[in-house]
Amino acid sequence: MNKDIRKRTRDWTKKSEKPIPYHVPARFSDWVCATRDARRGLPALPPPDRQGGESPELSTPRMMLLGQIGLGRIEKEWIVYQAEVADLNARLEDLLAEERNMANRVDDAKKRLDVIRGQETDLKAKKAGEDQTSEHIVALRRAKAAAAVLERHEAALRDAEANLEKIRVDIAKTNEQIAVRLRIAQRRASMIETHTRRRCAAYLTRLVRKHPEGARLNALMRPQWPDRADWARASEETPIIARRAARPATATTAQGDE
Repeated sequence: MNKDIRKRTRDWTKKSEKPIPYHVPARFSDWVCATRDARRGLPALPPPDRQGGESPELSTPRMMLLGQIGLGRIEKEWIVYQAEVADLNARLEDLLAEERNMANRVDDAKKRLDVIRGQETDLKAKKAGEDQTSEHIVALRRAKAAAAVLERHEAALRDAEANLEKIRVDIAKTNEQIAVRLRIAQRRASMIETHTRRRCAAYLTRLVRKHPEGARLNALMRPQWPDRADWARASEETPIIARRAARPATATTAQGDE
């Protein structure tokens, strides 16, 4: 296998990342906070006579904290991703500039070739020293010279088209490397969100069990998960250049992602 290919695919073929561990200290901390919040009557529930209306948004400081921790870790993944693809982005910009220049060269070569093909060759035109040369020999010389000019311009066009195709292959490879790294970052963001939801679920389970109005709280409490950042939910069909140009949006709510 080519050395460059092995180097490029080493990070892609390594073992899958393990789920983010939910260690005992973190779990114990969530349980303790849930118990304390429940004893203090958090969150405050609406009076029973108002329960039939629109469901209120209930939250606690702990839920907000977990959400902000998650958002911060997802933002860090964006920074890591940007650092990983910085050189690739620079190379991509150079390749795109080369593609534009080479495409112009191909167009110019086609125009010159069309002009050459449209010219009529005067097979009877004699040059200096050909006064005594037969018209047949002169015609052969003029035809050969015209064919050489035509071949030279056709070769120039073929070379330009081959170079353009090579540049476009390099662009596709670079795009794919950026796309792979983006998909890895998206999976990491998904892992962080899953981990935060797990912590929130453990916290809410304890909160409902210890809350003096646990039954009502269980019916009303609906965690408001923040929207995932644009870069973290971009589809694989989205153009790479557009994806990497978009800055991740900040979630409007403060609960639920890590």
